Amino acid sequence: MLNKYVYVCLGLNVLAGVGLLSAPDTVKQAGWASLLVIVVFAVVCFYTAELMRHCFQSREGIISYPDIGEAAFGKYGRVFISVRMFLLLINYGGELVYFVHSLSL
Repeated sequence: MLNKYVYVCLGLNVLAGVGLLSAPDTVKQAGWASLLVIVVFAVVCFYTAELMRHCFQSREGIISYPDIGEAAFGKYGRVFISVRMFLLLINYGGELVYFVHSLSL
């Protein structure tokens, strides 16, 4: 029996692998225009990362997403981000349980 850490690593590996393996087929299906879309998404991701870096460095003591929510929107921002992250973890946990259960059949 594998421990929980191995299941998490396997799940992350599957998610990353599907994304990497599907990229060539996406380019084949959509043509050269899809490369432009991929570049646009890369630029947007880079810009988002720069904004997050700026947020983390703007004030001392910001070490998590709820901290960013509090810095931007006060205590309601912190509560909203905390609840949203909790719901995402529940969703990912459910998907992981479904994935592991389907492997054991």
